[in-house]
Amino acid sequence: MSLLGWIVSRIPRRWLEAVGAALGALVWGLRIRRRVVLDNLRLAFPEKSEAERRRIARATFLNLGRMISDFIRLPFLRADELESIFEYEGREALDGARAGGGGGIAGAGHVGNL
Repeated sequence: MSLLGWIVSRIPRRWLEAVGAALGALVWGLRIRRRVVLDNLRLAFPEKSEAERRRIARATFLNLGRMISDFIRLPFLRADELESIFEYEGREALDGARAGGGGGIAGAGHVGNL
């Protein structure tokens, strides 16, 4: 996996996202776990139409495909590359609390490129 990660980390992110989206579309087209996803969306969003739930499900498959390469390449990226990927909100508040001798609570999305 280390060699694969190193190789993937050298490919432009835009290309990886395109390949990943195509992979997600393929998985959608092959109907892999599609029923499970649609059933879960019916439970979560009973007020939405079937067409809207299908649109959400398909977009989810494409996004999952796009972010697979991020998981593979993340350990091999330089600090400046990482900074260009992640977004931080409210960092000043946490830094201010720490500078004042206090603490703070930080939260982050735990799966995916939220």
